[in-house]
Order: sequence, then C-alpha cells, then structure tokens
Amino acid sequence: MPTNTGQLLEHMESYLFSLEHVFATIQWGGKAYKLPDAKGKKSKPKLFIFSTLDKDDQGEYLHAEFKLPLEQANNAVEKYDWLGFSTFGTWAKNGWCSARVRNKRQLNALHKLFAITYESLPKPISEQKTSPSKVSRSKSKKATNTDISSPIARKIDRVMENITLPDDDEAFDSL
Repeated sequence: MPTNTGQLLEHMESYLFSLEHVFATIQWGGKAYKLPDAKGKKSKPKLFIFSTLDKDDQGEYLHAEFKLPLEQANNAVEKYDWLGFSTFGTWAKNGWCSARVRNKRQLNALHKLFAITYESLPKPISEQKTSPSKVSRSKSKKATNTDISSPIARKIDRVMENITLPDDDEAFDSL
C-alpha cells in the first residue's frame, strides 16, 4: 500500500501505462500523459492527464488534472472532497478536474475516473490493410498518402517512438 506521494505516483503510472497507447512526456514542471492522434502519431497527441507532486498545509499530495464529460465532472466534484474543478485557464468549463490524492483509497477512485476519461478520448485507428494509393509523379502535386506533411512533425514522431522514460522516481527527479 503506498505510503508517500512517490509511491502514489508509481501506482498511478502503472495503471496509466497499462492502458493501450498511453505515453508520457515531461512538461510544465510535471508529467503529461497523452494519447497519439487518430493516425497513431505522437507529434500531435491528445493530452490525457497532467500530474505533479505538490504540498500544502495538509502535507504532500499527488496532483492530477484530467478531463471528464461535463455532467460526470459535476457529479465527481460533488462526490469527492479531494476533487475540484481545474483552476487553469478555462479548463473547468470544459470538464477538467483537479485531484489532490493523498492515499490509496483516493487513488483507486481516481483510477475509475481516469477510465471514464480514457474511454471518452479518440484512440488511434488500427492498421488496416488497404490497397496502396497511387502516388502522383507530377511535380506540381504532392503525394496524398503521407501521414504527416511537415518534416518537423515526422522528426518529432521518430524521436518520440525511441524515447523511453525511466521507471524509478530517482531517475524522474534527475530529469
């Protein structure tokens, strides 16, 4: 049973990485958990969850921001005292919630909310066998079968496919 915020984060990550297609990046002073776009590319991902470790007058906690369908967000915020609407910009009006998780019981409830969030997001379509499209040899037209038109976006995808994040908290802290 987790007894500190590092262990709570570890358990949360174990759950999130058990979900298909989820990957994480370090940004905004925390970790952003994301899903690739509908084509499976990581260069334009959909933000799934953002988390940090933080503390207040009551002690340390695992902070997580995530989006629920608006009605479910209203119900969840009403039900849990450790959950509120996001204070970041205009996220709250779109169903973004902010959790302050301090124990395993809260984390288990949060996992159920994450499942709702995950199910509501579009997932990459599976590779389908299709006949190859004809590529125009005309210099005035671009090929129509490219997934991403920007060379920068293609480079980001290649880099992101090769990134592996460290598993332990100490390696995360050293980044």
